[in-house]
Amino acid sequence: SAGAIIGDGGKEIKNIKETYGISIQVSKKEVRFPGTDERVITMQGECETIKKCVKHIQDLIRNDKPPPSAKSVDVEGNEKRKRALKLVVADTSAGRLIGKGGETIKQTKEKYKVTVNTSKKHEAIPGLDERIISV
Repeated sequence: SAGAIIGDGGKEIKNIKETYGISIQVSKKEVRFPGTDERVITMQGECETIKKCVKHIQDLIRNDKPPPSAKSVDVEGNEKRKRALKLVVADTSAGRLIGKGGETIKQTKEKYKVTVNTSKKHEAIPGLDERIISV
């Protein structure tokens, strides 16, 4: 999926930068979020622009096909991943997303008909003050 965002020779990521006027970086192939197999995309810009860019990136991921050179592809797992979004947020922001007694996250699930999971505080990577939100 990172390849769909970067594009051949960096063409797609350059297009994203130019179209949305944001700063965007994709972690190098060998760099993953600690404790996961996930590459990280970092974006900086205006909130509304970031929202549009995230939608564009989700569309790229959803339409991505495994390269012909792929040795084995978990088709079902790949399709499931295409429907998901994982956000890395500060622990303090995770609390705001969850809300008192889980009320905010419950309302979000009902309003948008999505599943939302948050990593638990005890699952945090030592030295990182961040949590993963999966939608």
